[in-house]
Amino acid sequence: MSLQKIYALCIFSALGISAAAQTTCEITGTTPGEACFGTSGTVSATGKPGNTIKWYDQMTGGNLLHTGATYTVNNVTTPSVYYAEASDGGVIVQDSINTLTPNNGQAGAYFDCKPLTDMKVTGFNFVPRSSATFTVSIYFKTGTFVGSETNSSAWTLLGTSSSFSATANVLTNIPLSLSQQLTANQTYAFYVIASGGTLGYTNGTTLGAIVTSNSDIEVYQGKGSGGLFSSSLFTVRTFSGTIRYEKGSMCVSPRVGVPLTTIDYTEVTGQKTVDSTCKGLPTNLYVATKGDILNYKWQIYDQSSMSFVDITSMPFVNNGDTLYVLSSEDTLNGAIIRCITEGKCGDDTSADMTMVVSPLPSFVTPPQDQTHEQGETAIFSVTTAGVGISYQWQVGYNESFANINDGGIYQGVKTNKLTISGVSRAQDQFQFRCIIKGSGSCATEPDTSNFGVLYVNPPVSVNTTNLDAGIALYPNPAGGNDIIVKQSANGNITGYRITDKLGRIVGAGNTQHTGITHINITNLAPGIYTLHAISKENTTTDVIRFTRL
Repeated sequence: MSLQKIYALCIFSALGISAAAQTTCEITGTTPGEACFGTSGTVSATGKPGNTIKWYDQMTGGNLLHTGATYTVNNVTTPSVYYAEASDGGVIVQDSINTLTPNNGQAGAYFDCKPLTDMKVTGFNFVPRSSATFTVSIYFKTGTFVGSETNSSAWTLLGTSSSFSATANVLTNIPLSLSQQLTANQTYAFYVIASGGTLGYTNGTTLGAIVTSNSDIEVYQGKGSGGLFSSSLFTVRTFSGTIRYEKGSMCVSPRVGVPLTTIDYTEVTGQKTVDSTCKGLPTNLYVATKGDILNYKWQIYDQSSMSFVDITSMPFVNNGDTLYVLSSEDTLNGAIIRCITEGKCGDDTSADMTMVVSPLPSFVTPPQDQTHEQGETAIFSVTTAGVGISYQWQVGYNESFANINDGGIYQGVKTNKLTISGVSRAQDQFQFRCIIKGSGSCATEPDTSNFGVLYVNPPVSVNTTNLDAGIALYPNPAGGNDIIVKQSANGNITGYRITDKLGRIVGAGNTQHTGITHINITNLAPGIYTLHAISKENTTTDVIRFTRL
């Protein structure tokens, strides 16, 4: 008669542990992982000596993914967290015990067993006597089955399998997961009963005698059963199959999450393509990137070698994603620069960046002196060099200057050409100059031209200005402390007001009935002023400009 092996799988489990045993299981360290998008990445964990590391996809429950200190995940496309658990699972040991191939069979079989160590029964295999579609139930009780064969209340149903197919005399797994704890050196009973076909067992000799054993468990000869808790019993019979169990003093730690992050491939996402600046000014070039960047390598195209070379010296300063140019020399005009970004997930090279270095705004020719008759148009102009230039013309006397605005006699005050319409004797020896400055990347301190002088020939004499409005003012320019205002015989001037070139009133008074009024200008600083003649109706009838020397 041939023998049928019954395999007993002995594994240290994380189930049914004591509080004292739990203290020996602990995750003592973790190492998060990184992976380039679409590639593999690893996470790792350590436990106390003797601990086994298991990896799960959930903090509790979930699926067991891997056993071992390091878990490798393939094709990582999203950040994830994996959960490490430490247990004293020890080493998986496989052992076997033998029983006779079944030579008999019925609906079920009772048998007793005694574990020699604490263990947990996790499942059964059986040997069917017939080929059929089976449903198998397994019952359990503490103590011997003898005397309780027909007493259903003495038993606990551990589970009933789903339907499955089995072949006669072939060891077959009963698709039923169990978790029944057994304590060492106590007697327990199992009752395995099948429907749909015949369960196999072997005729025995002595009820309660050991049929098979190993260092973990003893299995005893029992009885056959003609039906569920039926009084139809058969003695002595031996169950043919395998008891699967886990054993050991086991512990399990709380799970610890270990993140696995994804890293984008290195890519330059933004940059300058042209950098415009002015000679001597600082500027910078930059790149925007994505990915985990380890290094930025800036390079300049070398005409002699016709290749890019690394930038390592002044006036350049490498500051990662920005290249500072401390002073833009004209030798850099037309220079071609690029940046190589080196990352954890590959490298990328920027497009070429071209430097354009222009001269600072400057004057080539200043305004020239002009001589005109009263009423003529005077034009002052400058020529300049540079880009992005803005202009501002000023008027002054004795080199005291103020900005001019467009309007009235002035046009083009924001251009390189200033037009003065209808010049008057009062503007004689006025000084005109232009201030220029750069804009944008060429913005710097303004530059001021030399001035040009406007000379206006007198209509009658150098010392008298008559505006055909019924009054005259002399001397003009005034070098002393007084000026004289004379009105015509038919004039109706009763007062005057003096304003400076900014329009502020700096003097006022009444005119004399005699027609000649002396006005003291001691308090006026050298400059250009305007006298306003006021009628008895309090309206301005005449305006005369004069110069205080």
